[in-house]
Amino acid sequence: MMWIGSHAPSFLLPWSVTDTLRFSTHVELRAEGKATSPAAAARATGRSSSGQSRHVVRSNAANARSVGDTSTGGSVLAYGFAMEMRLMRPNEYGTVRKLCVSSFGDPSIGQLLDGLRASWAWDDALSFVACVAGELVGQALYTHAFLDTPSRLVDALVLSPVAVLPSRQRQGIGAALVKMSLEALSERPEPLVFVEGDSDYYQRLGFEQASGLGFEAPSARIPDSAFMAVRLPRYEQWMTGRLVYSDPFWRNDAVGPGRDG
Repeated sequence: MMWIGSHAPSFLLPWSVTDTLRFSTHVELRAEGKATSPAAAARATGRSSSGQSRHVVRSNAANARSVGDTSTGGSVLAYGFAMEMRLMRPNEYGTVRKLCVSSFGDPSIGQLLDGLRASWAWDDALSFVACVAGELVGQALYTHAFLDTPSRLVDALVLSPVAVLPSRQRQGIGAALVKMSLEALSERPEPLVFVEGDSDYYQRLGFEQASGLGFEAPSARIPDSAFMAVRLPRYEQWMTGRLVYSDPFWRNDAVGPGRDG
């Protein structure tokens, strides 16, 4: 499994999602992987005289600054740029594939994506991309999987990969994509999202240790701390059991931390 997060910065983002899949939020960001706290975020949050949310960006970087609501439909401005999230368009797959390979420095990620796209697990409505000034700079991909519960199979989602162009890494883009796409998924019928990855990183984005919720990893190669889940609105407590990955993850040996962990 392609993991991300061991060197990513903290990014605390309470969202408000619009129909255009842009986002408007208070942001507190610290570069170089230093954690932010809810208390610090609360101290920085405010309201303008017009009643609109005030957006604040704080960073060790010299060019980070505080900003207000932008004129770009509610995008957050950070590090001097506005970022938009939307769904990948069908004709953008080649570009996104190259982005993912570049992000991980591993050509096999392209083979995994090809396999997923050709399988039952793929859904065009689950491939989210980040754009800056019209350029694709990141992707958060969700695909279908099954949760094998004691009573029946339940459709679930797997988050993999999360990729950002090397030139845009360590700017909060991957974290922003995950947080906002999870908010968008709250309208879907699937009750759960699973991920393999760095626990410190993903727990800041709302994930919980999956074993503590009654879920079993699909492989013994996945460390317990690295197997995490988010419960979406349609989750019910009886939903426990083993996660079953789609075939491309197995055929590409993309399970566990073996290649990039």
